[in-house]
Order: sequence, then structure tokens, then C-alpha cells
Amino acid sequence: MTCSMNTELASYALGSLPIAEHARVQQHVADCPACRDELADLAGVIGVLRRITKEQIDSLPDQLSDQLSPTDRRPRESRRHANAAAGVAVGVAVLVLLAVAAVAALG
Repeated sequence: MTCSMNTELASYALGSLPIAEHARVQQHVADCPACRDELADLAGVIGVLRRITKEQIDSLPDQLSDQLSPTDRRPRESRRHANAAAGVAVGVAVLVLLAVAAVAALG
């Protein structure tokens, strides 16, 4: 997107802008096809994220820790790296979910 309004679009899509700012962004979206498209993408992603339950989010670290052996005898630094890698894996999984949701919203 080439428009500089993208930060405000996310807040607009989440409904977190003050009334005056909301009206300004709403008018801009009416006049800017790029922002309209971006807002449609954001709405799809936000819709998917709103369907994710707190229990699903809370269970992500448990799912990853279950994959690690409870008898892991590696040095603390190696375990820390493994935990960091697991955290990155969760982040990547969330990004993939968002990308799939965005494609689905477009499709």
C-alpha cells in the first residue's frame, strides 16, 4: 500500500479511534481505493483473530512444551535456545494463520 494512512486503518478496523479521527479515516477510505482494499484485508484478519479463544491462545505454549522432552538434560543455554526457537515457531504459525486468513478474505 502506498498511502500513509495504514496505521490509522488498523485502529479504525479495531474500532479504537476517537470519534473525530474515526470520521476522518472513514472519509479517507471512501475516497481511497488502496485503503478500502487494505481495510477489507484487515477486517478479514480481525474476524479470524476474534474467533480464536483465550483457551486456544493459552494452549499454544503447552503444545510446544509437550514436544520437548521432560528429561531434557541439555545445558541451560541450549534449552533456552530451544525455547526461543519454539517461540519463533509460534510466531511463524500465527503469521501463517494470518496470511491464510487474508488470502481467504480476498478469495
